[in-house]
Amino acid sequence: MNSEEHPLESIKLIVTISSETGTADFQKELSEGESVTVGRASECDWVIDWDTTISRKHAIFKMEKGQFVANLVPQARNPILYNDLKLRDISLNPGQSFRIGYSKIQIERKKSTLQTITKTIEYEPLFSERSSSESQSFSSLDLQQIPFSHSERQLEMLSRLPEIISTSQSDDEFGERISNMLLQAMPKSTAVAVAKFDVTALPPDETMIDQFPKPEILRVIHRKNYPGRFIPSRRVILQALRQNSSVVHVLEDENDAGEVTMSDGLNWAFCSPIGGESSRGWCLYVAGQGTETRKTFITEKDLTGDLRFTELVAQFIGAIRQVRLLQQQRSQLSLFFSPNVIEKLTATNSRQALEPAERDITVMFCDVRGFSEKSEELDENLPFLLKGMSSALDVMAGSILEYDGAIADFQGDAALGFWGWPEVSDPPALSACLAALKISQTFKIASLEREHLLNAYSVGIGIAHGRGLAGHVGTNYQAKIGVFGPIVNLGSRLDGLTKIFGVSICTDETTAQFVQPYLDPEMGRFRKLGRVYPKGMRTTVNVYGLIPKEEWDTELTEERIGIYESALEALIAGQWEMSRKLLDQMPKTDRPTLYLKRYLSAQQYTPPADWDGAIRLKSK
Repeated sequence: MNSEEHPLESIKLIVTISSETGTADFQKELSEGESVTVGRASECDWVIDWDTTISRKHAIFKMEKGQFVANLVPQARNPILYNDLKLRDISLNPGQSFRIGYSKIQIERKKSTLQTITKTIEYEPLFSERSSSESQSFSSLDLQQIPFSHSERQLEMLSRLPEIISTSQSDDEFGERISNMLLQAMPKSTAVAVAKFDVTALPPDETMIDQFPKPEILRVIHRKNYPGRFIPSRRVILQALRQNSSVVHVLEDENDAGEVTMSDGLNWAFCSPIGGESSRGWCLYVAGQGTETRKTFITEKDLTGDLRFTELVAQFIGAIRQVRLLQQQRSQLSLFFSPNVIEKLTATNSRQALEPAERDITVMFCDVRGFSEKSEELDENLPFLLKGMSSALDVMAGSILEYDGAIADFQGDAALGFWGWPEVSDPPALSACLAALKISQTFKIASLEREHLLNAYSVGIGIAHGRGLAGHVGTNYQAKIGVFGPIVNLGSRLDGLTKIFGVSICTDETTAQFVQPYLDPEMGRFRKLGRVYPKGMRTTVNVYGLIPKEEWDTELTEERIGIYESALEALIAGQWEMSRKLLDQMPKTDRPTLYLKRYLSAQQYTPPADWDGAIRLKSK
């Protein structure tokens, strides 16, 4: 066997590194001129992390002129052991072995029989199908009982799949490496293609085959002794992708080989789609001429072993890529949703679930108070100021997610959360109110601790419930969850009303009515605060306060709340003197009472001529 029969560039060395027990821990290939670092450190090309006698960086392995060469680096502690010799450098031929520490290194030679040039080709028109050819579909269930054609080789190839998928830097590289793997795994195959198509552009049937789209990705490879031109059949691919099952195409008459398979001299082909949302439109296409024992007149039965292997590869790829897609989705979704919501979304078609939809939405605006004062106080300690603001936003975001809300936006020192999409809670307003109570409680407790990052900060929260449009907007690379509609504007105005009425949480009447039957009075209570025209709005809003337990003043009894609401009804009805007398019975520290008294006083206790029961606000 001379060098012309086995040129060096076609030879690869198989290096098996095994533990002292004899179990192969991994096998690697070395090509001519290739050099790799070996050691326990993760940055090494080949990591031997099971052997403590190996240094972090121990040796350099390479292939030179068909021989295996090992050179220890200066810091390597344990030498190469070969025939009772302790060496720092060694050159070996295939079939030889040596040891380092507790690890055995075995060298073998592997000759590549593959065409080494892989290329991307433009799609060309399909030759017309002839009646002498036939196609048959096979389901996964049909293939389960079929043995592999070359089980040992094919199982070894399967073990490489995770590495191929995880280390491929692009879809093109992924297609090239999978093509190489499939050709090595099936000796009877002549050519392989890995392709991706836009499934939405596929023609409905073969009568419109001329409208078949060009591939988005197409990597093809064939054996070096194949003299023809390999072009996959669109009809076979269309049938496989449309039926979502493997399709075998066999030529019955050997004289028609070139016309049926589109590729010179090939008389069979099969195609397996890769399943899963992450791999829609991907397929594996394998073609050949005859079998290992016969050149012509083959049947589907001759191909089922390799077809089963190819479909298993397709399923494996689909599963791994789907897991990676879910991981990416979870990472992206975690910016907006709670783990509970993410779990439900990823259990279904999350892309469809995130489509914008009109729903009954509860919106919550949460605004940090005291930031301006704190900025002046800490103008020479901005990092500490930033920590405080980050802590405040963490409290708001954390509480929204804890109660399965979605985070739509952060605006400076404010957060926008909402409920009712993509998961519908019943009622969504209750979850929003519980989150608001949790935020208010956290800020209240922090204000009592002098050294707390949130000390001197307070919070204002506005909650509104109504119809809104919510959904995912943006691209695959820049995502944003948005909520739209008048309900958002109302939530923002209610947030501003917390300053006017001097409370921490304001809601609209719809929210109060929905939530009150479900809310434990020990957690919080509602009280009607007023009827107003928010600035810029032409409709009135009945404003309610949600009072956290820790703000429930001992002087603010249920009886006095009743007195306040009677005073409010008198004010709305234009009976302002009666309203004033009732308000005089309220505690002097009750801030909503103080606001109504100031308003009545400013109007000299006389309703304006156009009074309709609502206070017109001049600011937000």
